[in-house]
Amino acid sequence: MLRCLGAEVLGCFSEKSRRTTPFAFAVVLLVGGLSAGGTRAEPAQGTSQVGRTVWDGVYSEAQAQRGKQHYVRECGGCHMDDLSGSGQAPPLAGDAFAQQWKNQSVEDLFAKIRTSMPPNDPGRLGEPASLDVVAFLLRANGFLAGGQELTRDAEALKSIKIVPEKRP
Repeated sequence: MLRCLGAEVLGCFSEKSRRTTPFAFAVVLLVGGLSAGGTRAEPAQGTSQVGRTVWDGVYSEAQAQRGKQHYVRECGGCHMDDLSGSGQAPPLAGDAFAQQWKNQSVEDLFAKIRTSMPPNDPGRLGEPASLDVVAFLLRANGFLAGGQELTRDAEALKSIKIVPEKRP
């Protein structure tokens, strides 16, 4: 957030003043933090310093149900209804899925589905259905649902990592 804010703020200054601005900007942030009592912001509930994972209940059960319907209709023919894969279509559940997507983000998975599936008509699903399919795949891989749906917020989706084992 600060890096993005800093870039926007620095864009407002002339080339000459940019040489001293980063230092001045850092001083303002430091002084502002000290005047606020020197406390640091705590991460939002359900997140940690290292970010969220698929174990944090990042989709809703209703979204996964809709995703299952889209999956069976649009994806099951190649990836099979049981997600076991066939031929050129990889499995979308179990160890194969875990290894394929390990430490990647939910945004990576969403982008893959949205831009390249189905192979004969990439993008046909559209964003809402693609998000629903992602939710279904997460549920099919044992990641528990939460109270909110995945949304088309690229930064939020990038911050959710796919990790096979639940971290303490």
